[in-house]
Amino acid sequence: MPRNRACKAAAADEIRAVLFDMEPDLSQIEGVLTLLSILGEAGDSVEPIALAALARAGENAFEQLSARWRAGFEASKDLGRATHG
Repeated sequence: MPRNRACKAAAADEIRAVLFDMEPDLSQIEGVLTLLSILGEAGDSVEPIALAALARAGENAFEQLSARWRAGFEASKDLGRATHG
């Protein structure tokens, strides 16, 4: 039983770490979306290179967020196995 508790604790710690690590990427995506909204409302012409830079920033943050989400999902499977295993 102590081994099972240790596995559950390790999986829960990993999930907490993943969620904590997701925050900067979520903030970056939020910032990109805010900027795009402002640009859209302003109706001004925007250089394509500026839009490409915003797209890259959002894309990189999304890739990191997706990888962290998958890691958290895997940790949650481990938590389920520790609970039922």
